[in-house]
Amino acid sequence: MQEGVEALVDEEVPAKSVPPRKSPKRSRAAEVHNLSEKRRRSRINEKMKALQNLIPNSNKTDKASMLDEAIEYLKQLQLQVQVCVNLLCMFRYLVNHAGKHFQFMPPFCS
Repeated sequence: MQEGVEALVDEEVPAKSVPPRKSPKRSRAAEVHNLSEKRRRSRINEKMKALQNLIPNSNKTDKASMLDEAIEYLKQLQLQVQVCVNLLCMFRYLVNHAGKHFQFMPPFCS
């Protein structure tokens, strides 16, 4: 009996070298996913180029560096806006208060 089992073990069928086929449904889903992913990457690359064109002196090509430059540029713009708002408030204050004082000055001062 032992010899019969050994004979069966020795005569094992060799493993198939051809991978099993995927179902048509699965391969179609993979194709759709790959196409969607390709479109997404393409849109991201287009937007990265547009962003790079908006940032002065931007010469970085990798996405992380371009995003770093964009962040720094936006921070600078926010600071500039805040400075302009502060100057405008001071100007309005001076115009409102100084205008009242100028009204009471003698005519030869104007």
